[in-house]
Amino acid sequence: MKEKGNLAYSNGKVKFREYFAFSFGVFGQNMIGGFVVAYIMIFYTDYLGIASTAAGTLFFVARLWDAINDPMMGFLTEQTRTRWGKFRPYFLYAPIPLLIIIVLLFSTPSFNIGNLMWAYVTYIAYGMIYTIMDIPMWSMTSVMSTNQIERNRLITCGKTAAPLGIVLVSLVTVPLIKIFGGGASGYRMTALLYGVIAFVGFMGLFLFTKERMTYSEKKVTLKDSINLIIKNTPLLKILSAQVLIIIVNSIIMATVMYYCIYVLGSDGYVPILSASFVFPMIVGFIIALKLGNRLGKKRALIIFIVLRFIGFILLYFVGYENIYIFIGINAIVSITFGAPEVLLPSMMVETIDYMELKTGIRAEGVIWSTQTFIAKTGGALAGILLGILLKFIEYVPNEVQTVSTINGLHGILTLVPAAALLLALVPVMVYKLDEKKHREILRALGRGNKNG
Repeated sequence: MKEKGNLAYSNGKVKFREYFAFSFGVFGQNMIGGFVVAYIMIFYTDYLGIASTAAGTLFFVARLWDAINDPMMGFLTEQTRTRWGKFRPYFLYAPIPLLIIIVLLFSTPSFNIGNLMWAYVTYIAYGMIYTIMDIPMWSMTSVMSTNQIERNRLITCGKTAAPLGIVLVSLVTVPLIKIFGGGASGYRMTALLYGVIAFVGFMGLFLFTKERMTYSEKKVTLKDSINLIIKNTPLLKILSAQVLIIIVNSIIMATVMYYCIYVLGSDGYVPILSASFVFPMIVGFIIALKLGNRLGKKRALIIFIVLRFIGFILLYFVGYENIYIFIGINAIVSITFGAPEVLLPSMMVETIDYMELKTGIRAEGVIWSTQTFIAKTGGALAGILLGILLKFIEYVPNEVQTVSTINGLHGILTLVPAAALLLALVPVMVYKLDEKKHREILRALGRGNKNG
C-alpha cells in the first residue's frame, strides 16, 4: 500500500450492489429534494397563507445560516473516524430525523406558533438535516474507489438516478395529493411516502457500500477547511456556474405548478409538462458524457449551455396557446439539461486532486460540502427570485389571473432561465483545469497509470 499525502491508496473495485445502493440513495434523496423545490412555494402561498415575498425572505435567511452550517458539516465529516468509515455512519443515524422533518415541513402547526414562524423553524431544520445526509453521500464517490473511471461511473449513476427521482415526483405528486384527500393533508401524506423511500435508500447506503480509503489519524483543521475552499480557484469557478444552473432548474420546477394551474388551466398538465423537462434530460446525460469524452468537459458544457439558451428564447416566442407544440419543443430543448448535471460534478472531483497536490491535504467532505451549500443556495435564490417575480406580475393565490399575470408566468418559465444561463457561461469560459492538466496532477500524485 502506497502512502501519498494523508491517505493510503488501495485498488478496491466497486461492486454492483454498491452502485445500486448508491444510486437508490441518490434517487430517494432527490425525491425529497425535488418535492421541496417544486412544491414548497405553492404550499406556503396557497395553504399556509404566507405571502410570496415573505417566503422569499425565509429562503434568504435559511441560506445565510447554511453559509455557516454547510462548511461546518463538511469539517465535521473530516473529524469523523469510526469502524464504519468516515461517511457511512451518517447514513445510519440521520435518516429518521430527515423522515420526521420532511413531514413537518408540509404540515400546518397544531399549536399557537403562527404559520410563518412554523415555516422558518421547519424549513431551516430541514436544510440542516438534508446537509447531514447530502455531504457524506456525495463524498462517498471519492472514497469508494481510488480509480478515476470508477469515480466517474459512480457520479454518472448518481446523476442519472437523481432526475429519475425528480421524474417520479413530477409524475405522481399531484395524483398522490388527490388520493390522500387533497389540501394540506394530501401534501403531508405525500411527504411521508417520499420520506420513507428516502429512509430505505439511505439505510441501503449504510449497509451495502464500502469506503476504500485508509485515513491517517491527522485530521483536517478548520483553517485547512477554509483554505481548501477559498484557495481552490477551479472549484470556485465551477460553483459559480453551478449556482446559476441550479437557479434555472429550480425556477422551472417551482413554476411548473403555477404555470399548469393558472396558464394552462389544469394541474393535470403537471405530469406531462414535468416529464417533457426531465425524461429528455436523461438522454442528455448519455450525449453529454460521450461529447465530454470526445471534446473535453469544458467545451461540451459550453455547447450545451448555448443551445439551452437558444431553446428558451425559442420557447418564449412559441407561446402557450398550443400546449402540445410547446411541450414538444420543450422536450427537444430539455435534452441540453443533462450536461451540467454530470459534467460539473465530474469537474468538481478533479479539484479534490488539484488541492491534494497543492496542499498535501485530501478532504472530500469539505469540497463536497460546497456542492450542498450551492445546491441549497441556488434553490433559495430561485425561491427569492420567484417570490419577487410573482409579486411583480401581480399573482393572486387561488384566483383567476389577469392576462398580464399569465404572460408574466410564461416569461418566468422561459426568459428568466435564459438570462441565468448567459451568466453561467462566464465562469465556464475562464475555467482552466482541463483533462490534460488533471492527468498531470494524477501522475504527480502517483496515480497516473491507475486512473488513466
